[in-house]
Amino acid sequence: MSHFAAARPERPLVVIRQTGATEHINVRSSP
Repeated sequence: MSHFAAARPERPLVVIRQTGATEHINVRSSP
């Protein structure tokens, strides 16, 4: 995850929010 923040220091919140949303979807998709 650190490489994403380093590559996009101008919008770290966007990356974090996108990652959180993906994790949330994955958890809900799991049985």
